[in-house]
Amino acid sequence: MKDRFNGYQLKAAIHQNCDTTEISKLVRKYNNHKAMNQAQKAFTYIDAFAREIREITQNRFFLDVYSYSQKGRINGTFERVVGDMVLLCSYPNQYKKNTKQGFKWLNENACIHDFESLDNLLTRLTESIDNTTEVKALFNLLYESSCKI
Repeated sequence: MKDRFNGYQLKAAIHQNCDTTEISKLVRKYNNHKAMNQAQKAFTYIDAFAREIREITQNRFFLDVYSYSQKGRINGTFERVVGDMVLLCSYPNQYKKNTKQGFKWLNENACIHDFESLDNLLTRLTESIDNTTEVKALFNLLYESSCKI
């Protein structure tokens, strides 16, 4: 298979010195093979805080309490959850069911403190609750029901 693969020519594009906004635009432009789902595409609109969101998805809350499927980590569910949490905790009147609109609003109006506060809140929450099956079910049920609204 390696020999066969080496026989093909691949096109490569190099974009040097890109900032996060340009990278997000390039991801949307080059994603022409398997379409991104709504959460993944929305994530490309929050370039100003993408790194902070990814760091929050590594919080112990998402490993110990929020036990959504591993596929959720791949398909953008965790990033959507974090974005929704920031909106609901810091700007509840700006919450929108449409993830793309919510992420665009956060990108333009949020501040780093909003994300740091959420990370701190999730850490404190994880340390203060008993990690039982019932607690995990509660957090999963709350998010699943909010997606259906």
